This record gives sequence, C-alpha cells and structure tokens, in this order.
Amino acid sequence: RKIAPLPVILVGEPYWRRVIDFDFLVEEGTIDPEDRELFWFAESAIDAWEGILQWHEANGTPLFA
Repeated sequence: RKIAPLPVILVGEPYWRRVIDFDFLVEEGTIDPEDRELFWFAESAIDAWEGILQWHEANGTPLFA
C-alpha cells in the first residue's frame, strides 16, 4: 500500500448504493475485498463525525497529528 487506509464517508446511502457497485469493483480488481470496509455511509454531518471518531478509536490512530 502506498498510504495508510483511511475511511471514505459517503453521505446519502440510498444515492451511493445506486451509484457505486462495490462488488463489481472487487471483481474487476479495482479495490481489494477488505477495502469495502473503508467505505462508510452517513446521513448527516453528526453521523460522519461519529464515524470518524470510531475509526480512529478502533485503529488506535490520533485524530489530529
């Protein structure tokens, strides 16, 4: 990997589920199967912020460097 994994937060799950076919991206080798876990969905800024906090807590990484 060239960079450490980071979450990608997509706001508006119904929209993004229609736009991006994650299974297809894996089948084509565009992303690795474990990369699917990097894509999160949020419906609000609060949801996104909570996801960011959870990500850093779960991975033991500092929120701010």
